[in-house]
Amino acid sequence: MRNISVYRSFNCQNPSGITPNIGWYALCECVLTDHTPCDVLYRWCGLEKKSKPSGRASVTRRYVHVDVVKLRRLKEEQKISFSAMAKMAGTSLYPFWKLFRNNEGRILEGSLRMLEEKMHLKRGELELIA
Repeated sequence: MRNISVYRSFNCQNPSGITPNIGWYALCECVLTDHTPCDVLYRWCGLEKKSKPSGRASVTRRYVHVDVVKLRRLKEEQKISFSAMAKMAGTSLYPFWKLFRNNEGRILEGSLRMLEEKMHLKRGELELIA
């Protein structure tokens, strides 16, 4: 005769076999009331509330238009690759691909300033003045 092993779970002491999950209670409170998820998870699950940074204004990204003709000329004169240019600006290749493909565009101001600094240019020299 074969022995059939039976799997027995010891993770639950509840006679009904249902393990209560307090996360579901937190979700129900969130849905049914106007409480924030942060407060509800703190109450039910004990997760710490993340404090919001004080004294910090909302971060807005400022884009500037780039003089692509001048940038292309400098790229060819200094023999800089697209990947090296992206590395100098601290960004990915996509913004430069988009600039050179459309012959116009804009880029984050911080990235443009870093690029100007690494290419030994004056501040604002690569900006397109309308």
